[in-house]
Amino acid sequence: MNKLENIQNNFNNDSLKHKSFTEKIFESKTTWFLIGFLVFCFLLEMIFLVPNPELFQKFMTHQSHFTNGNYTSVLTSIFLHGGIIHLLTNCLALLIFGRKVEKHLKGWKMILFFISGGVLSNIISNFIGSYLGVEYYSLGASGAIAAIIILAIMIHPFSFTHIFIIPIPIFMLGWLIILSDIIGLTNPSQTNNLAHIGGYLSLVFLGFFLNREHKKKIIIGLGLNLLMLIILYFIINYFQISFAIGIENIF
Repeated sequence: MNKLENIQNNFNNDSLKHKSFTEKIFESKTTWFLIGFLVFCFLLEMIFLVPNPELFQKFMTHQSHFTNGNYTSVLTSIFLHGGIIHLLTNCLALLIFGRKVEKHLKGWKMILFFISGGVLSNIISNFIGSYLGVEYYSLGASGAIAAIIILAIMIHPFSFTHIFIIPIPIFMLGWLIILSDIIGLTNPSQTNNLAHIGGYLSLVFLGFFLNREHKKKIIIGLGLNLLMLIILYFIINYFQISFAIGIENIF
């Protein structure tokens, strides 16, 4: 009887360990807090800032703010968005990658990393923009989320996420986003790709403030990411060559 009870208890414990998809999504409390705060700030923006364009611009980041003393705009601009689509795409990216980061940085540590990444991305993009002679007003949490993305693919490269029910490694999705930002630099648009690049580069600075275990994971993750990118490069080249040979044989 005792053996049967032990087997049943072990089975019940294993069942409790298994989490549903919904539980896995909503267990990342800090990520959801950040998403909720971004939505809350967007509602305030619609009420108080959109009707007043001059005031709105003061909360965005701009190169001139470094000379006129409006330094806080590199922070406030993180929590503004250019529209509902801008907000939703950022929230989706934050949900996908933030859940991975939250497994290692919890609570205020993740919030501080998010804010620091956003501020650094704005500073970097503003200085590069000034150097290139390009001036623009910028807003959005994309730079902060870029910092989350780069950290996620370094410490959790082989973790899977789902895009339209299709499982995809987190490192692959992250590098597709990074590649789109690099390509975006050569195709001027309303997207501030420089801020995204600044967010990725911010890990170089923020990495110094992470603990030894996280630094070790980042170094190992960097090596794994480079290895997988090289493998993918040769695989793509192989299929391109095979496809070209196949077409030549047909014709």
